[in-house]
Amino acid sequence: MKKELLFIIGLFLISFVISEPSLVMDSSHSIGETVLGVVEITSGNILNEELSLVIKGGRKEVYWTKDMIKGGGNFYFYFYPESLGEYSLSIEGILYNDTLGLNSIDFEKNFSIVEGQKILSVKPGFVFTSGEATIKLTNVGNSTINIDSLGGSFELESLEYEEITFTPAYTFSLYEIRSYKTFKIPVIYPGGSGDLPDSSEDSEEKKNSGFFLIKSLEVEPERINISLNSYNHNYFTLVIKNTGDLAIEDLAIQSEYIYDWNGSNLGVGAEQEVTFDFRQNDSDGKIVVSFAKTDFEIPVFLSTTLQVLDETCSEIGGVLCGDDLTCEGEDDWASDGYCCLGTCVQKKASSGDSYGPMIGILILIILGVAGYFIFQRYKKVPLRK
Repeated sequence: MKKELLFIIGLFLISFVISEPSLVMDSSHSIGETVLGVVEITSGNILNEELSLVIKGGRKEVYWTKDMIKGGGNFYFYFYPESLGEYSLSIEGILYNDTLGLNSIDFEKNFSIVEGQKILSVKPGFVFTSGEATIKLTNVGNSTINIDSLGGSFELESLEYEEITFTPAYTFSLYEIRSYKTFKIPVIYPGGSGDLPDSSEDSEEKKNSGFFLIKSLEVEPERINISLNSYNHNYFTLVIKNTGDLAIEDLAIQSEYIYDWNGSNLGVGAEQEVTFDFRQNDSDGKIVVSFAKTDFEIPVFLSTTLQVLDETCSEIGGVLCGDDLTCEGEDDWASDGYCCLGTCVQKKASSGDSYGPMIGILILIILGVAGYFIFQRYKKVPLRK
């Protein structure tokens, strides 16, 4: 009987301890890193709608950028440390109810801001959105950082940044970013379908569960190497795939090269082939594929291999254009020179050529008028004896 009574009392005490709120935050952070924390309760409810976060260095309060928001029954906060040293964080007046009724609790936690090699800045520290949302990740440290998120896996070099764009599906959820530590960004979406609790499942399982709806692209290949042959056209096909959960409606291509597509939409799971036409006078450059503030840069490297035909220009049905003519249409190098397989047309004078004579005449007029006035002025000045 005594054992049963002790067991019941133990369960009661355990339930009391579990229902008390707790403050979760690391004790050491790098300067420049986004610091995240939460006041959470596993059983019961936090009754406050707002709480204040105070940070002090010694007895003096510091005014770093910080904020706190309630979501999923807990309070999530972030701040951006701006100086090294020892600090304390306090949150007071937390009201909550549990198995014993109404209670209150205050928290104070000491922490350090130190120098670091791997430093990730995550902005914003929480997301409140009515639709699409963007989180910016910046490597402000000196070492390469590996990132794993629902938006994909990638590396960030020092001072490099990446923007992740997504559309939430739930009223409240946590967007998880895994790196040298895990950053959980609260996402509040009033138009969502209820709260999704935090989960430590693998990213692929989260994707399949509808944790977030992601906009994502793949572009192949990641670089282009082309050997230009004579004056012929050199065609190359770039493949763009929508690997996300949502249609992309703002797809754009920026390029100095000629290509055959001018659309902007790419459905879920769709694939678009874009053919580029590289010419003999093209040079090294890049192709930029962009959507939702995200850019994919594909470097282009061109080399020239001149191939001269054995036949003469007339034998392949072409014409040798004169010095004052240019070729419109197909062309090639024949045994007797540059051969136009299209039509030889008069070269267009550049705008600079048409204005050149007029500018020269205008300069002469200005010089003449200026000389005349100078002559008249000195003519009126009497000579000193």
